[in-house]
Amino acid sequence: MHELALRYVEALPLPPAALVCLASMVPVIESRYAIMFACALGIPFAQALALTTAGNTLPMVPVLLLLGPISDRLRVWPVADRFFTWLFARARKRRDLIDRYGPLGLALFVAVPLPGSGGYSGAILAFVLGLRFWPSLIAIIAGILASAIACGAGAYGLASL
Repeated sequence: MHELALRYVEALPLPPAALVCLASMVPVIESRYAIMFACALGIPFAQALALTTAGNTLPMVPVLLLLGPISDRLRVWPVADRFFTWLFARARKRRDLIDRYGPLGLALFVAVPLPGSGGYSGAILAFVLGLRFWPSLIAIIAGILASAIACGAGAYGLASL
């Protein structure tokens, strides 16, 4: 199965580095799984770390900048308004980590390699909590990098060192 998947990927018209970078942009995959993909493709750890961090970071700027205008436009519909009201209330209930540790708390939230955390979730959380753009972006990048290092250490066998 593993070899079949690699043969399929190698048949694609993009170089492996571009595939890894693109994979890290996908919300569910992000850098934590894309770095494992890079390992399977034989990309060196340092290059994989750079590719996955860059790929996962690129969408964060528009996400952080466009969440406000998009949610404002969608709130004209009652269903969307109820959803955003529920989402904002839920996020504000869970803001203790951010209140206690500030941007470090956001970085820790993004860094935890579990479902429901990651760069996209961190950007949504930063928006919902009304955090400033630059501190949020820096914290999200730090969390993405930490998550990629942790997952990459396992994938590349560096955890045993």
